[in-house]
Amino acid sequence: MNDYLIKMFPLLILFVGCGLVNCYIRAWVAYRLGDRQTKIQGRFSWNPLHHLDIFGSASLLIFYVGWMKPMEYNFNDLGQKRYAPLLVELSGVGANLAMWIAGGLVYLLLKWLEPATNLDLRTIKSAVEFFCAFNVFFVMFNLLPIPQLPGFKLLVGLLYHKPQGVYDSMAITYMGWTLIVILIILTPLLSWLISASSVFLKLFGMIGRPYFAYFTPFIGGY
Repeated sequence: MNDYLIKMFPLLILFVGCGLVNCYIRAWVAYRLGDRQTKIQGRFSWNPLHHLDIFGSASLLIFYVGWMKPMEYNFNDLGQKRYAPLLVELSGVGANLAMWIAGGLVYLLLKWLEPATNLDLRTIKSAVEFFCAFNVFFVMFNLLPIPQLPGFKLLVGLLYHKPQGVYDSMAITYMGWTLIVILIILTPLLSWLISASSVFLKLFGMIGRPYFAYFTPFIGGY
């Protein structure tokens, strides 16, 4: 049990920290576009209890991949603009991509400093690579068109003129949670997401091993 807690601690810190940034940015964008529901529900906050999803958190503890509580906003408050939900969800994706780029630049700096200063920076580099891999993977996972992930909301926002009913449907939400678990267990979904994430990580000379190694029980050695 102690070994499990030690193993999960850095992942939990990243999940909560990066997830908070993602949720806060989306809530801020929704608020700026006219929505008041995000503020009323406490999503305009750095308190993780306002953002954590019980099923997404459970998935993280079991499968090492999770999700935050779906962002609820009032389509009418957004002026019924079809592009508004797209901007809200894309802002969260952009936040994680920005963290990946910032981390990648730090990683390149560390690679340059290591021979220049003759310091052993492997531990710090591994931590930065963990951070970058998590953020890229988080983006890839959230872009899946599965209810109620941001990717699904992006798709619905493009296809439906008034998507509020789809966004608010708990039946669709429960279906999405069930589908995620089925796909993780019965399909090579994790391998596909790792492969897609690796394309971006290679731009900074990283492979993402510190984070992707968590998935070894599900996809074999990495």
